[in-house]
Amino acid sequence: MYPCIPAIKDEIMNTDHVIRATDKRGRTGSYLKEDNDWKQTSPTGHIRRLSMEQLLSHQRAPLAADQPGLRVGVERR
Repeated sequence: MYPCIPAIKDEIMNTDHVIRATDKRGRTGSYLKEDNDWKQTSPTGHIRRLSMEQLLSHQRAPLAADQPGLRVGVERR
């Protein structure tokens, strides 16, 4: 039997957060969920539309610590 899991008071939504990735030179880019798309904003301000698979591919290296100079964080908008 599984223990009861308490209900989450506030539902967590992708659109409520921003993912920030910072490289070893201190340049920061961001990833936002808007409607049905993810949008990447590069450190130079270029905006690109991404699929979820592309977002995961971009985040896999820093999350796996394969590139120690990269840092990833999530913040509320």
